[in-house]
Amino acid sequence: MRPGEEESGRGGATAGAGPFGQPWLAAACLCLLAAGLCLLFGYYDAAFVVAALGAVAWFLNVRSKLPRPPDEEDGDELPEEEGQK
Repeated sequence: MRPGEEESGRGGATAGAGPFGQPWLAAACLCLLAAGLCLLFGYYDAAFVVAALGAVAWFLNVRSKLPRPPDEEDGDELPEEEGQK
């Protein structure tokens, strides 16, 4: 790991591995560019759809950077409440 980088905890795919270290951010930027071109050529509906997809890609980029809580030993079992059968 390079100085100043944080490990993401999700397999290292977003830990800054070159230009393709953050694929969702790249997708968001491409969608922003495509939305601008759609606006330029007068395709307003397509620009809205592409911009919305870019926003989704940006949120996925932010979500991929969030730390994942450590797995518990019991797995996916839910704790049973007292008094219920």
